Amino acid sequence: GLIQSMPHAAGLPLLLDDLFVNFDGERLGHALELLAELSQDRQIVMMTCHRHVAEQTMERMPNAQFITMQP
Repeated sequence: GLIQSMPHAAGLPLLLDDLFVNFDGERLGHALELLAELSQDRQIVMMTCHRHVAEQTMERMPNAQFITMQP
């Protein structure tokens, strides 16, 4: 919500690094719905090493581009 209230931040990408790691399934779902909405106006880069977060993201945002990195 804060980034939406900052006019000078318009168009800047939103970078998220394992932000949802401690969210339960329901909370994660709501957060991903919000991200899907925000992604209509800005690029979102989300990083996670947690499979359940990646899987729910793929389910809720099937048009998103996913990059998998191997160790």
